[in-house]
Amino acid sequence: MTNILVSLLTGLLPLYVVRFNVFGIPTNVFEVAVWATAASWLAGKTLGVNAKTPSVEETSGFRAIPKSTLIFIALFILSAIISTTISSELRNSLGILKGWIITPILFGLLVHTSTDKKAIIRSLILSGLVVALFGFSQIHGFNRIYSVYDVPNSLALFLVPTSVLAAWLGVKNTDKFYKYAAIVMLIAIVLTQSLGAIVALVGTVIAGTVLASRTHPLQLPLEKGERTFVTPPLFKGRMGGVQKRLFLEIFIMGIIAILFFTLSGRFSYLISPLIHPNTTNSVTVRMQLWDIGAELIKKHPILGIGLGQFEPAYQAELHRRFAEEACGEKSTQPCLPAGRYKLQAEYVFRDPHNWIISFWLNTGLLGLLSFIGLNYIAITKSLPSPVLGEGGGEGKTVYRQAIALAIISILIFGLFDTIYWKNDLSALWWILLAYSLPLI
Repeated sequence: MTNILVSLLTGLLPLYVVRFNVFGIPTNVFEVAVWATAASWLAGKTLGVNAKTPSVEETSGFRAIPKSTLIFIALFILSAIISTTISSELRNSLGILKGWIITPILFGLLVHTSTDKKAIIRSLILSGLVVALFGFSQIHGFNRIYSVYDVPNSLALFLVPTSVLAAWLGVKNTDKFYKYAAIVMLIAIVLTQSLGAIVALVGTVIAGTVLASRTHPLQLPLEKGERTFVTPPLFKGRMGGVQKRLFLEIFIMGIIAILFFTLSGRFSYLISPLIHPNTTNSVTVRMQLWDIGAELIKKHPILGIGLGQFEPAYQAELHRRFAEEACGEKSTQPCLPAGRYKLQAEYVFRDPHNWIISFWLNTGLLGLLSFIGLNYIAITKSLPSPVLGEGGGEGKTVYRQAIALAIISILIFGLFDTIYWKNDLSALWWILLAYSLPLI
């Protein structure tokens, strides 16, 4: 029963947009469903509901999680708790701790205990397909689509890793559902007109091409002391075809994106600051966010500024810079340099749109390092050397590769946008991490 509920929950990730209060505590459909499922799982284990002969996965439970992973998870939680205690807005930070730290981790643990993880991935891809199709209903001229989300980039942030999963599984497993789902989601991503999404996809395809062509040093049962380099069984006879398909897909996607961005005026909008120096747009706003974010890190290098405190800290620093810029107009006092770019009165930003700056400020240096450690473990665990006789076979390795590429796409996209600090994105990241752990 828990397997079904977890798979269903995965498909309902976007429903976090349906919000309400429970006993005065803000929450949403997804959060309530996660805690209800966790309670059901715990009741089943405690009371023996649906008792049956346990499988190896069920009896091993969390003991199979590597100690290094548990340590990094514990450090990540600790950093979030510390950042909550130093926050100047405790209620806001507690809400973030609940919704973007504790609940996603709990959901990740539920995914880890599931015995049908392929169903979870299929449900996730189906969810991406549905929100992409809904976004098509918003096509009107060259307007950007956003589906059930508030802005187009939020849709792109969910679809990029989901489409990567679908594309890799579709190409490697020749699964028509995954192939068609990937095509639909990729079209939707282009329609969001998110440059960060396109860059993330290009970078991920390059990583996938490298992955498809790499070889591993394998210890084969030859004569004592002999080693040899061989092509993994997964790629034998198929490597060239996979590479050609990947190159063809990225070429077609790139041409479509360039044409659409040009016709819609998006391309001229993005490069306008290069042509007209005094012009501002989303690119220059990000430069301002990164610059102020870096300045805040210099002031708070160890603990950061507190969980969810970027917006007020950013606003205070921006006001200070505007004051310095204007001081010479009404005062004889000398002004400090305001920066290397024109300041923009863009105040409402909850995140610096860069995952390194974001985690450093939100959770301190400890949180950043633990997040990096977890990503490193997830990617390396998802790309095992396919030693002959490894359990799980080709299908297992393909799913692991898809997970690794999805995480890579998130990290690339996160250089330009918010990849974690939302209900669906944090849960999505913990799903991928849980899938990379043992017992798959």
